[in-house]
Amino acid sequence: MVDELHQSLPVEQAEQYEKYLAALFAVLLEDKFKDGLDHEAIIAFVDELRERFRDSEPRFKAFVVEGVIRASAGETHIFDDLPQEEIIPSRVQVIGTLAMDGTSVRSDLSKLLTVADELMNDLGLVGGEPIIRR
Repeated sequence: MVDELHQSLPVEQAEQYEKYLAALFAVLLEDKFKDGLDHEAIIAFVDELRERFRDSEPRFKAFVVEGVIRASAGETHIFDDLPQEEIIPSRVQVIGTLAMDGTSVRSDLSKLLTVADELMNDLGLVGGEPIIRR
């Protein structure tokens, strides 16, 4: 479904959609890892997601999710090795997980969406730059 939406958009809108997802992904990860984003924390989070999505369709791809997190946190060269068609679905899966608290939407989601908008505007999300602020 995510791919269908993305592919149905005109090129300019698709690029904006990608940038917005990247900004929202970054803001939610910053919130999740406010105590520090290191390799052990990423692995623990990916393991948690692997358990949560073990029976999901499409299949959860831990390697891709870990790569997208690490690349977004500054190891941008990892993006070169990831299947491009799997980056957006992986981000959406993580965004959905971090945006939800049980079955209720987080009370601060509106604030986080605003921060994502500001990040997108401030940084312009120029390709190759890490988007998670440290």
